[in-house]
Amino acid sequence: DLSGGRDVAGTGVLTAEGKVQPIEGAREKVRAAIKAHAEIFLVPKSNYADIRGTEGIRIIPISSFGEALNSLSNL
Repeated sequence: DLSGGRDVAGTGVLTAEGKVQPIEGAREKVRAAIKAHAEIFLVPKSNYADIRGTEGIRIIPISSFGEALNSLSNL
């Protein structure tokens, strides 16, 4: 259980190589995650500036699938 029992949400486009590409609508997606009671939101690093400082959820910027796994493992 990588999340430690926490509800995790995330967004991004995952390439075949495991890289996380940017998305549109990061603000709307993080608001939806908060509404769904997620505690953690994984977001592409290039979208992080758009939602940094959002209250009510921990935002973790990532650039790859492996980085997402490591981030969750280190919570």
